[in-house]
Amino acid sequence: MLYRAIHTADGEIRAATYVNDDADLVAEAESYAASDLFVAPITAEEFPNAQAAVADDSYYIDYIGEAETPTLVASPPRPSEYYDFDFVTHTWAVSAERLAQAKQNKMAQLNAEFMTRRHVPILFNGNPYVPTDEMVRDIRSFIESIQYFTTTPPMWDGIRSTNGGRTPTHFTWEDERDYLLGMLANMEQQRAKCLAVLYSHQDGIAESATVEAVLAYNFTT
Repeated sequence: MLYRAIHTADGEIRAATYVNDDADLVAEAESYAASDLFVAPITAEEFPNAQAAVADDSYYIDYIGEAETPTLVASPPRPSEYYDFDFVTHTWAVSAERLAQAKQNKMAQLNAEFMTRRHVPILFNGNPYVPTDEMVRDIRSFIESIQYFTTTPPMWDGIRSTNGGRTPTHFTWEDERDYLLGMLANMEQQRAKCLAVLYSHQDGIAESATVEAVLAYNFTT
């Protein structure tokens, strides 16, 4: 069995295959040449490395010595997933697209952290209230109703929390409205603080000039 690495002129391995010992090597070379590819003989021991290189560029083909013998060469360690191998310089490099991808992924992590902190429960009357969009909407609805009709809705017993507790009810509609306004203001304050921090970190990530800076950027403090 003859093992081969099929590669481009720059040495990028596109396939790892094998043929019978009696294969027509000229015909084999010509068939790949029609697609601008070349055949490099490799050993059975090298074959798994050539197979892996098809997916991860961990090896490449270089022509060594005066005889320019096609040789399977190990690539340097890849610094991170955002680096692509440059088959001309035989180094790992970061393209503008890869840097943008790293920033996009970091932004996604930042947004997840933002939503977690934005939804930290706030205690009212000893009960936890999570300032979600739905909760803020519901409180606004009650405030608008109480303000316009100058009375609380029938069966009103306070805002229900996630644990089943309620906010205290008040004797006058004005006191009820003012309590809910204070509750709403505290929720909006927490959301606003989180938003201000989010914007600051978005700027920091956007200004990072290298992949290393993006990966090292810490938005949890």
